[in-house]
Amino acid sequence: MKPASFWDWLGPFILMAVFIAYLFLSTPSEVVLCRGEGNCFREWVGAMSGWAAAAAAALTIGVLVRQVQAQQAQTDFTLGDAEPTFDAVQHVRSDSKVVIRIVNWNRRSLVLREIEFLHPFNMIAVLSLNGNQRDYAAPKLELSPVRIVEGWLNQNNAPPTDELRFVALFGRPNTDDTYIGINSEWDQATVSFRYELVGTPGTRTMTIPVHRTVGEPEVYLVQE
Repeated sequence: MKPASFWDWLGPFILMAVFIAYLFLSTPSEVVLCRGEGNCFREWVGAMSGWAAAAAAALTIGVLVRQVQAQQAQTDFTLGDAEPTFDAVQHVRSDSKVVIRIVNWNRRSLVLREIEFLHPFNMIAVLSLNGNQRDYAAPKLELSPVRIVEGWLNQNNAPPTDELRFVALFGRPNTDDTYIGINSEWDQATVSFRYELVGTPGTRTMTIPVHRTVGEPEVYLVQE
């Protein structure tokens, strides 16, 4: 997160100064807020000093929490406890192909057990995986055998990676077992992964969007 600069604080400071000036220097405010013969401004500043200190403490705590989280992430990366990353990109030359890339930043090996394509409106049929043709299949694939990405033990080298290529279509099957597909809605699709890190309890789930390559030249394009 980019830290706030002087100019980011200047506008709120001016607004606050104008408000305080109106509050204590205008006649209507004096009638409502300044009853009695005492020093109105001094009494109100004293009353609000505790709230100001509490607000400053809350802001400071928020900054400290973010710093601790950043330090913890750096420590995890150094010790080899960082989480693996998953990317899903529509192929640049085939709008029905999705390329998935896994990078294991953890010292423990990754065991990938299941991949599921999700879409809010259309069912997705996976037709092939890494060039191996399949019959019509549900969008959830239980991998057999499982995919294993070795752990990153030597940080002087690049982290271990794995790549999977799917041919998948949106739509629903016809009554005659043929398939109607549309490939223009990958920006609404997501991919869910179920995996484990060897030596840690439980199964983990990661869900990511599918990045389209059509009309978005800034995304990473995978060439075959």
